[in-house]
Amino acid sequence: MTLSGTITRGLPALLVTLVLGLLSVWLLTYGREQRHRFYQDYVFSASEAQRLSRHPDMLYAFGRQAESTMDVAAAADYYRWAVTRNPLHLDAWLRLAGLTAAGGGAEQARRIVAFCARTAEPVVRWKWPQTLLAHDLGMDDLLAANINFLVARGMRVDLGMYLLENHYQADVGRVLAVLEPPNRPAYLHWAIRRQRTDAAEAAWAAVAADARVDKESLIRYVHFLIDLQAVPAARRIWHAHTGIQGMTNAGFESEISGRGFDWRVTSDRSGNWAVQRAAHEGRNGGQSLRVTFAGRDNINFHHVRQVVPVTPQTPHSLNFWWKSRGITTDQAPFVEVTGYDARGLQARSVGLGPGSHDWQAATVSFTPPADCHAVLVRLRRLPSGRFDRRIQGTLWLDDFHLTAEATDQPPGQP
Repeated sequence: MTLSGTITRGLPALLVTLVLGLLSVWLLTYGREQRHRFYQDYVFSASEAQRLSRHPDMLYAFGRQAESTMDVAAAADYYRWAVTRNPLHLDAWLRLAGLTAAGGGAEQARRIVAFCARTAEPVVRWKWPQTLLAHDLGMDDLLAANINFLVARGMRVDLGMYLLENHYQADVGRVLAVLEPPNRPAYLHWAIRRQRTDAAEAAWAAVAADARVDKESLIRYVHFLIDLQAVPAARRIWHAHTGIQGMTNAGFESEISGRGFDWRVTSDRSGNWAVQRAAHEGRNGGQSLRVTFAGRDNINFHHVRQVVPVTPQTPHSLNFWWKSRGITTDQAPFVEVTGYDARGLQARSVGLGPGSHDWQAATVSFTPPADCHAVLVRLRRLPSGRFDRRIQGTLWLDDFHLTAEATDQPPGQP
């Protein structure tokens, strides 16, 4: 066999070996690069960046590192390098836009941001960075579109509202004009949480005009007004949207919200008393409120209460039903009426006990003073000075009803 024949027969094997060798070298190199990418244990140097330049994500990481060391020029170069490798690397584009704007290239930065907004229009991930840049660059249309997009999805709501307020210098009218009607209730809730009375008032007016008053918005705003002791306004709004006058949830038919003109109840974490709605235990077999005293302590109880709108200087009668089982001590519970937004009123029912009693009616009569637009109706029990001062037993309440004598009402009063 000739030498040339031997070489010819061995050439395919040689080529396969060579290809496998080159593939092995490439796989080793690629594996090392992917290890760096996974663990992000880069050696941040120009030579390392050159070696990893085929990977836009790694170039982006080098840019972030350069930014962290205040090397803005190098960071911008890395970001440019990353987007040349991957023109759709939006993280790098947005970082580059921020650096460009900071360097005085506002118009170029706006073009970059607009490109990113068009490219990823339905994608949530880049909305907030775009929004921040739109705020900084005065891109009002993009700012409004992105915040409406995010708020509609329940994302970045607080930050979005804060950013709008900052952008429009707390001009509530402009903020509401920018927000789409479905998103205005979110601004109302934001204003209430931050005790922004003027913003909450304007937002409520806008939400009402949009016919988008839902139960949660109504309760939050009325509760907010009550806390401000703006009772006449709260009363008008509550009556207009619910038709309720006097006591709310008077027979405990609905879950107790603990807000607005609804009941506010508190059970004791230590177990001295418990308060809960009781199904099928009401006067007519429906709901009632059950208060159970454990007999562990000589408690001062005031943890069932409701703020109720009233008409000043008009005689009122509060009627309700109660029953008890095994109430101990001389200081039995009673229902008390005091002024909520004014002093000078205190009236109380007879004691609801001691002992056991079947359902029976009770009445509290009172006349609010001139400046009193709401009263606090609450179940009370005062501490006892006797030896057997711990209170034990169960009390049920049901069917509260408040009536006022007919009188010429001031304009605007329901």
